[in-house]
Parts: sequence; structure tokens; C-alpha cells
Amino acid sequence: MKPPGNSVLVVEDFDPDFELVCRRLRAVAPTLQVSRLHDLDEIARWLDHPEPPPSLVLLDLSLRDGDASRLLADFRRALQKVPLVVWSASPDPDVPRRCLASGADRFIRKVADGNAVAKQLDFLIARWVLAPAD
Repeated sequence: MKPPGNSVLVVEDFDPDFELVCRRLRAVAPTLQVSRLHDLDEIARWLDHPEPPPSLVLLDLSLRDGDASRLLADFRRALQKVPLVVWSASPDPDVPRRCLASGADRFIRKVADGNAVAKQLDFLIARWVLAPAD
């Protein structure tokens, strides 16, 4: 199910990764609104008042002030109908399973290949932002 709206919330503290995501999102969907949270404190404040809800949340787990995976359940409670995608470079092979068990809809491994990143983001946009509601 796709919630109303045409926006993506990106939780990312590394500027080059955020800029890469923004460039691709805007190339595929120029009118898409992109907002950003940088750290765990911002996430906690935002979760207190998540209005309006985004169409999609793209969450990096490794933030400068800690591991965002502990907030996955909070995101799921606050945004029950919003797709939550974890985008992480964590080398731990158990991380995807834990994220999905904690409420993520999808886990995508960060890769250095720009073409692969573009394909990943294209899929997310087509599936959860531009697709007609179920």
C-alpha cells in the first residue's frame, strides 16, 4: 500500500551518499520532495510528529551518533503504511534479517557502483513512490 504524497525521507549523515540519492531521485522523479535527517536525535524528534508522512523512508543504519537500527520499530509504529527501506553498508550478514524482523520492508546493501545504486533507487521509486496505490 502506498501512502499519499510525493516525498522521500532520507536518513543519512554522509553528504556524498545523500547527494547521490538526491541526484538519482530527482532524475527519475523531478517533483519529488526530499527531506533529510542526520542523526538519532533528529530522528527521535521527527518521530514525535511525523506529519505529513513521506511516501518512502530510506534509512542508513550507521549514523555518526549511533546505530539507527534500534529505531526501526519506532519508525514502523509511527509510519505503519509507509515503506521503510534500510540502505546500509554493514558487512554483518545478519543485519538484513534483523532489519526485516524489526519492521523494514526491504534491505538494500550500499555499493560503490553508481550504476547499481541507480538501479536500486529506480526500483524503490517505481515500486513505492510512483506506483499507483494498491
